[in-house]
Amino acid sequence: MKKLYCSSTLLCACHHTFLIYCKIHNSYSELLLIGAASIYTVQFVSNIGMSLGYFPMTSMSLPFISYGLMPILLNSYLIGVVLSVYRRKDLTSSIFSQIESS
Repeated sequence: MKKLYCSSTLLCACHHTFLIYCKIHNSYSELLLIGAASIYTVQFVSNIGMSLGYFPMTSMSLPFISYGLMPILLNSYLIGVVLSVYRRKDLTSSIFSQIESS
């Protein structure tokens, strides 16, 4: 049950990042979101593949589940970038519309 909860939480985070991506109209912000989502997706798929025996066992951490200072800092930083992009989505679109109208 715990594995199902962790898996669904990570999939929801990737889905939420994709929904934010659909609302963004700035190419730099889109690239940041694609990068964050791809890092989480690769880590998640590779860990599931290693658990099922499809991939060779490596020391890749599962996002927010595995213990260690650097993976937790990297994952927290990436979530902060995603939330910052979402927070500033209206700010960047209004600045670009003012520049284009001038």
